Amino acid sequence: MAVGFFSRSFWVLTALGGIYIALLSTLTFVDVQRFALYANKFHTGYWDDVSETERSGFSKHQVTPFFIDSTDNVKLYAWHVLPISVYGKHRDIILSQPDGLVEDFKQSLPYKLLKDDPDSKVIVSFHGNAGHVGQGFRPDIYRTVTGLSPHNHLIAIDYRGFGASNGSPTEAGLIADGISTVDYVVNILGIPPARIAILGQSLGTAVSSAVALHFASPGAPELAPLNSSSPEIQALTPAAPMDFAKIILLAPFTDLPTLLRTYRISGIIPVLSPLRYHPKAVDWMLKHVVDIWDSAARLEALTRATVSDGRTLDLHVVHAMDDWDIRYTHSVDIFKRTMRTDASRTVATTDLKFRGGERRQWLGPDQVCTIDMLNYGGHNRAMKSSAGQLAVLEAFGL
Repeated sequence: MAVGFFSRSFWVLTALGGIYIALLSTLTFVDVQRFALYANKFHTGYWDDVSETERSGFSKHQVTPFFIDSTDNVKLYAWHVLPISVYGKHRDIILSQPDGLVEDFKQSLPYKLLKDDPDSKVIVSFHGNAGHVGQGFRPDIYRTVTGLSPHNHLIAIDYRGFGASNGSPTEAGLIADGISTVDYVVNILGIPPARIAILGQSLGTAVSSAVALHFASPGAPELAPLNSSSPEIQALTPAAPMDFAKIILLAPFTDLPTLLRTYRISGIIPVLSPLRYHPKAVDWMLKHVVDIWDSAARLEALTRATVSDGRTLDLHVVHAMDDWDIRYTHSVDIFKRTMRTDASRTVATTDLKFRGGERRQWLGPDQVCTIDMLNYGGHNRAMKSSAGQLAVLEAFGL
């Protein structure tokens, strides 16, 4: 009887192992790999109208949906979220506006409210993989950010292939989408970089890092695979480097191959960890990764560019130590990489009394890099913490 049990267990484990190897093998195909990485087809937009923003807990017309033009004839579905205090002050006239998508955001009342406020700020938000701009916890982030100050407006997008945006996601494509969005805020809406903060979460931190580097050091080699010399990207390249009020990264990762070595889907299902005793097999799999997303190299290049030119940089990383999707050690490694630009820097370490955790920070003449490591927050709740909220408030002065 025991022999039968062990025999059945052997064949069950063998079958599971075979299925695991087969699934891993399919990830060497580019289309399958990108389908799994971006998970852009997994969203509720098939049965929900994302433009009915009351479904996401917003007041009627607090959110204005519209489209932003990107490269490759891609149109990005976008939200503009009004500060709740501004919405309350102008509620009656806002409620009288038409429902649904706005063809030209510059012709809308929310744009007028944005431009009429000389102290208005814009937070450009880049979300993680899967879902759409209004799915899951993302609206909570938008409400938190716009509720911190009557001057905080937020613009969030769906990348190409996500939600209502057309196209298919690639690393170069998502970077171009991020660049197009920030260029729209600066050059179309007329908001100066000093009044703009870039906020990224998970995959969005990789987009944010590349976007910040593009505007700080156009054409930097670390931006590859983005073709910085293409006419479309050249048209989105600033005449002079731009420095933003702040770059806030929630749960970033150093690069995708490094992440995949320990990554667990939803913090539970391992991707490559079962092969940890077969390093050659792991290396073989990682050689087939198409979109590398080397954020650590890009952030190091960003820091180097601003330090060498004596420009301003405010980089703020927030990561929970109980994040089982992306381990907080990625943020520690990113922090160390930014320090390599100046070996003379010293690090100040303090306890985070308001949330529990630790803060590390280095200061330059005009640069600051901060990492807040929280005891709690998981992968998706860092923005709701005091550390996340203070990161936004500090971007524009408390």
